[in-house]
Amino acid sequence: MRMFLKSPRVGLKLMTLIAGVMAVLLLAAPVLAEDLTPEQKLARAAELSAQAAQMAATAQETGNIEMAQEALALAGEASNLLNEVAAYAGDTGNTELAQSAMNQAAALSAAIGQITATAQYVAANSTNPAVVNAANQLLVQSGEVQTLNQGTMELALNAGATPPAEGYQPPAPPAPEPPVDEDPPIDDTTEASPT
Repeated sequence: MRMFLKSPRVGLKLMTLIAGVMAVLLLAAPVLAEDLTPEQKLARAAELSAQAAQMAATAQETGNIEMAQEALALAGEASNLLNEVAAYAGDTGNTELAQSAMNQAAALSAAIGQITATAQYVAANSTNPAVVNAANQLLVQSGEVQTLNQGTMELALNAGATPPAEGYQPPAPPAPEPPVDEDPPIDDTTEASPT
């Protein structure tokens, strides 16, 4: 230890070596942790897709453009994962993986459609120019995600998956939880009295 204190070069070299090793570990650890198996990617995509579907349904009911943007971000991440799985299934000839990717991509397509419908509604009915601009940008982005999702379906078809049956309806997203301790909205459709 005294040797390090007497010679600043040895201490500096040691600190540089330790800092270099730590930098390599910090940069390499996330990359190594991101290598998911195709089955794990499918599971993660299913989680993201379910969250996106629930948020898209809520955004469509409320006309909340920010929530629709968050739902689209989740849908985009799910679509990227499904695309990777479909490409892997095509490379390996795994039709089971391809079919799973096809089914999830078909279900995700419904959520993307809800996001697109929300953006169209907000763009057509909002009077705030900033909100209209955000809705128009969301329309462009949802079109890009839908295109990626369609490409995933094509990859899955090429890998041996069968398309969803005619009239296929993806599972409905879970019903939103009713608000607690709030009065229900008043639905007054009768005519007012003349007084």
